[in-house]
Amino acid sequence: MRNLTNALYSVAQIRAIEASARKFLKSDKSLMELAGQEAYSCLRQCWPSVSRVVVLCGGGNNGGDGFVLARLAQNAGLSVCLVLAAKPSTSEAEEALNKALAAGVVASSFSEAALVEADLIVDALLGIGFSGKVREPFRTIMLSVNKQVKPVFSLDVPSGLDADSGRISQVAITADVTMSFIGLKRGLFMSKARDVAGDIVFKPLIAGHLSVHDDFWATCLSDQWIENVRPTRHNSFHKGDAGHVGVVGGFRGMPGAVALSGLAALRSGAGRVTVGCFPDNAESVAAMSPELMVKPLMTDDDVHQLLESVDVAVIGPGLGLTDWSKKIFHHSIQTTVPKVVDADALTLLEANRQVLTDAVLTPHPGEAARMLGINVGCLEGDRPSALEALLAKFNSIAVLKGAGTLIGRANGEQLICDRGNPGMATAGMGDVLSGMIGGLMSQGLPAFEAAGAGVWLHASAGDLIAKNAGAVGMLASDLIRQVPYLSSRLR
Repeated sequence: MRNLTNALYSVAQIRAIEASARKFLKSDKSLMELAGQEAYSCLRQCWPSVSRVVVLCGGGNNGGDGFVLARLAQNAGLSVCLVLAAKPSTSEAEEALNKALAAGVVASSFSEAALVEADLIVDALLGIGFSGKVREPFRTIMLSVNKQVKPVFSLDVPSGLDADSGRISQVAITADVTMSFIGLKRGLFMSKARDVAGDIVFKPLIAGHLSVHDDFWATCLSDQWIENVRPTRHNSFHKGDAGHVGVVGGFRGMPGAVALSGLAALRSGAGRVTVGCFPDNAESVAAMSPELMVKPLMTDDDVHQLLESVDVAVIGPGLGLTDWSKKIFHHSIQTTVPKVVDADALTLLEANRQVLTDAVLTPHPGEAARMLGINVGCLEGDRPSALEALLAKFNSIAVLKGAGTLIGRANGEQLICDRGNPGMATAGMGDVLSGMIGGLMSQGLPAFEAAGAGVWLHASAGDLIAKNAGAVGMLASDLIRQVPYLSSRLR
C-alpha cells in the first residue's frame, strides 16, 4: 500500500474516488461538510488571530466547501463576508449556502472593498473542474485578490490553476496555503503551480476509504522512498562492486560537461569512471580531477574498447552535433550495456529515429519538445501528456526535467519530484544529473529506481545549497560536493 501523502492523482481519478465515497457516506454534502470543517480548522491553526474573513465562492462544490467554512467561522464569532461569484450549480452547494445564510452570514456580490477590509481571503472560486480560460467575473476577482498584501487560503487548488497539468492560461490566485482534499492533485506539483500554491496541506477526509483505491497517477519522491531503494554496502565491499561508468561526450570546447558528469557519478558511489572525449580535450579533462580516467576517442575501436569495459554508459554531455559527434553516437548507442542518454545525444537519437529498450532518457523541456515535434509552450502546458508521448515513442525510461521533474516507464509507473529551486537553472546541471543516475545504476540499482534516486539527490542538493548559501550564483559543481552528505543521511 502506498503512502497517501505521497500519492498523486489525476482529476479523473479523484472524481472516481469521490463517486465511491458518496456511496460510502450516502450523500455528497457529507464530503462537503467534512471538507469545510477541515478547512476551517486549518484556517484557525494557520491564522489564529484573524477576525475578519472574506470567503470568495463560485457555483460548484468548491464554492460549497467555502459556504461550510463561512458558516463555521460565523458561528465562532468571526466577521465573515461571503462573496458570491456565481449562483450555486448543485443542490448540495445550494443547501450549504442556505445553512450559511441561516447562521447569519451576509452574502453579497464582489467589491474590492471587501478584500481591503479583510484580514484573510479564502479562495473557493474554481475547483478541480476548471480548465481553459478564466471567465468574468472570476478574472476580475482573481486579479484583485493578487493585488492585496494579505494572506490567501485556497481550497483544493488555487483558482485558475488546472489541477491536472498545473497550467495557468491567464491568471491564477496566488495562495499562501492550499488545502487539498480527498487526494493530492498532480497539477499542484507541476509547471506554474509552485508559484501559486504556497504551502500544501493535505486532508484525505476519509482515509480508510481512500486507502483501498490503488489507482493513482504517480508517487511523489520522498526521503522514505529513497531509503527503500538506495544501494547498500557490506564491510567487504570494493570498487569493483560499485561498478564502472563510461561517460561519452566532450567535443572541442566542452570538456567541462563530461568532467562534471564523471565527477557526479563518482560522488554518487560509482567505483570507477572513464571519460571518453574528443582527443584534444583529454588533457583538460584529466586535469580537472585526478580520480577520472580519460580515454581519447577517435576511432571506432576506441569507442568499442571503452564501452566493452564499463557497466553503464552515460552518452551525450558536451557531445556536440558534428561529424565526430555523430560517429561517436552511432557506435555508443549500439552498446548493450545500460545507458543514460542526455544532451546532444537526445537530438541525435531523434534524428536517427532510434528506439532504445534499455536506457534512461533525460531531456529538458526544449529537448523533449524537439523529440516530440511540438513547441515548448505546448509541452509545458501538459507535462503528463508529454511524458506519456516520450514513453510511447522511445520505449525507454524518461526523465522530463523542469519544475516538477517527471520520471516514467512504459508500464505506467511514474514518479514526480517536488524539490529543486530556480537557482538550479544554470549550465551543467543536466550533466551532473546524468552522471548521478549513471553512478547509481553502476551500483546495481535498476534504471527506474536509479532515475528517481538521482533526481531526488540532485534536487535535494540544490535545495541544501540554496538554504545555506543562497540560490543565485549556484554552480553545477556545487551540487556534486553535497551528494555524499545527502547519501550519508540515508544510511
